[in-house]
Amino acid sequence: MKRSSIPCLVLSLLGAPALNAGVYDGSVVDGLSTAMIVHPIGFDGSGGPLPVAVCIRPGDEILTPTVQAVIALWNDLTPTTSNCTGCITSEEFVTLPPEEPPQIFSLRRTVTHELGHCGNGLGHTNWMETSSSNAKDATSILRCNSPPCPPEAIPGDFDDLALPNPPANPAARIVHWFKDDPSNPTNANNPVVIDPTVIDESTFTRRRIDLPSGHSWPANVNSVAAASYGFPDTHSPLYSMVFGGENLVSLTADDVATVQFAQAGVDKIAGTADDYSTQFALVADCAMADIEFQWVPASDPALGEDSTGVCVATVEPVPGLPAPAQHFRIAPVMSMVRVKVNSEIRWREFEPIFVDGFESGDTSAWSMTIP
Repeated sequence: MKRSSIPCLVLSLLGAPALNAGVYDGSVVDGLSTAMIVHPIGFDGSGGPLPVAVCIRPGDEILTPTVQAVIALWNDLTPTTSNCTGCITSEEFVTLPPEEPPQIFSLRRTVTHELGHCGNGLGHTNWMETSSSNAKDATSILRCNSPPCPPEAIPGDFDDLALPNPPANPAARIVHWFKDDPSNPTNANNPVVIDPTVIDESTFTRRRIDLPSGHSWPANVNSVAAASYGFPDTHSPLYSMVFGGENLVSLTADDVATVQFAQAGVDKIAGTADDYSTQFALVADCAMADIEFQWVPASDPALGEDSTGVCVATVEPVPGLPAPAQHFRIAPVMSMVRVKVNSEIRWREFEPIFVDGFESGDTSAWSMTIP
């Protein structure tokens, strides 16, 4: 089977919070609120620029170009479609070809995913307590391997059913926030479409009652569901499974909207004094950083089996806000928020550009050479 890996977040609890995409880190943790909103490290409830310093651990500078590119991506917050080639959904939903040749993974995709966790407090796009979830205790329904798919067979779209299935479970938790713009109802619960909707509590919701007629669950951005909405090759970098051959270069509308909702601040209203903007910056001195990137072997205890990378962080209530807390922020584990990247993966960015002996000087496979 084609090798799969799970970019993930290691969450340590500091009190009683949770993650979720529109999903925030911690929303799926037992005992934590599914309604929580997670902000970057250092958020204190005030508005304006929110600087977040990122560093590369000394000796791990191989990561620098990719981290710089991904920092620019999250600072820019531009929603896109057709952002991914070779993207598929979880192996639960598809039949995978044999692993031949050994799979090559995208470092940019993994770094984007992990900075989404550690930097912006985002959780996995595809965490759902539905029959199409790839989470624990999921039941199975008819699956569709590739578009076009009949509506009842598309994982993560608007007609998923709550677990257990059957019957539908009215107590199943909705952890996704979704767009419900009264001024533009045709785009409600469409996490792919790009429109000028201002994201705040008037247009972003997780209430089941706000789902459009005929919708049973918030949709997420995976390539099969996105294609059914008319947007092929569109996939969220916060999807929890990654496969060899994927090349994912930018953010989707849902990724951007979930960050924008948090940036509406404590009052959850856009355009007020407590709005903030996260400004990631790469710094040379890790003693001055909030997030440290590390290039680690596969044996690193923080990495799961076949993981491409991991965010090591926790969430904590934002200090000074009234209880019960809805607003949380990323916090360090053992003095630092860390992103660990598996150094033993075959990364696309480090594969040879030329083949057949070009770089080694071996011309035996060539038909001719010209001095």
